[in-house]
Amino acid sequence: MPTRVLQRIWCKSCNDFTLHSKGFEDKITRCNDCKTEYTEVYLKDIPRDKILEQRERYKAYKANKGIVSKYLSMFQSSNPFKEKFETEIIESDAGQKSIDEERRKRIDEQYEERKRLKKLQEEEELKYKGVGRNDDCPCGSGKKYKKCCLIRIQNITN
Repeated sequence: MPTRVLQRIWCKSCNDFTLHSKGFEDKITRCNDCKTEYTEVYLKDIPRDKILEQRERYKAYKANKGIVSKYLSMFQSSNPFKEKFETEIIESDAGQKSIDEERRKRIDEQYEERKRLKKLQEEEELKYKGVGRNDDCPCGSGKKYKKCCLIRIQNITN
C-alpha cells in the first residue's frame, strides 16, 4: 500500500498550522488547504497561541508515535476508482527543539563556568595553604600576609 507523507507546518496564506505535501527529495511543496507554495516563516511571525497549540499537538504526536500518526485515507484521482493510501502526518515542533537546545547549551556553559571558577578557587587556596599570618604574602607584594591577602582568601573559602 502506498504511503503519502504530510507535514503540519505554518502556512502564511491560511494563517494557521496546516498539512503540507512532501514532494521529491523530501521538500515541502504545497499547502493541502489553499494550494499555495511553501515559503519560509520565522517563529516571531506566528501568533503565540498558535505556537502553543502546535506544541501540544507535537507532544501528543511524540507520545503516540506510530499509533496515531498513520491512518488510511481515500485519495481522489482522475479515474473513477478511489485508491487507498496510508497517510503519515509529521507534526512540526514549532521551534521547541531549538529552544530546548539553546537552554541546554546555556546550562552547559553555566556548568563549565562554575567548574572553571571552582578550579581557580582551589588553586588560590592551595597557593596560600600553610602560610602564617605574620609570614610574607606569597603574592609578592612584600607585605605581611595578614595585611595583604588574608581577608580575600578567607572570603573565598567561606
